[in-house]
Amino acid sequence: MRATQEPYHAEISSDGRIKFRDRPNVEIEGIRISEEYLIPVIAGRFDVTDAIMASLGETLYPYRKLKLMDESREMRAGMAQADHAHQLKKALKNYSRHLHWLWNQAPLPVWERKKALFALWDECAEEGSVAVLTTARSIRAKTLMFIRKKLPKGTQHAYSTSELETLNQQRQSSEKFAPY
Repeated sequence: MRATQEPYHAEISSDGRIKFRDRPNVEIEGIRISEEYLIPVIAGRFDVTDAIMASLGETLYPYRKLKLMDESREMRAGMAQADHAHQLKKALKNYSRHLHWLWNQAPLPVWERKKALFALWDECAEEGSVAVLTTARSIRAKTLMFIRKKLPKGTQHAYSTSELETLNQQRQSSEKFAPY
């Protein structure tokens, strides 16, 4: 979405952020007389105050820009919420592939990969919106299912009791890490 009727361009991205770009103080246009002849014409306006403010790094037209931001706040908040939900779905969709890459392709020793799996589980949000908590629970569940499938209890790469104790002492989350 764009606002172009002002002396600036305002572009609102899909996540609700606004990017302002001031129009030039002087615009050069042309009048075409024929195919070969174009007469340049300086059109528009020149504002000395705008030129001085811009050279000093000041924001031009702050009242108009704040007004646009205020008038579009509700719409932009809805856009941000929809974009956030989309990003959460996208992250969840790609998560299994990320787990497989981490375990099968990452150039890390086994213990480092096991700690990385734990960190992914531990860093999941325990507070936030319903969408965030739902995604976090899904990620934790996928992580535990991955561990149970690729590092089953009693196998060579399974978490030992002492490894689980060490990781649980370091955890940031309130939930205990218990993949088995």
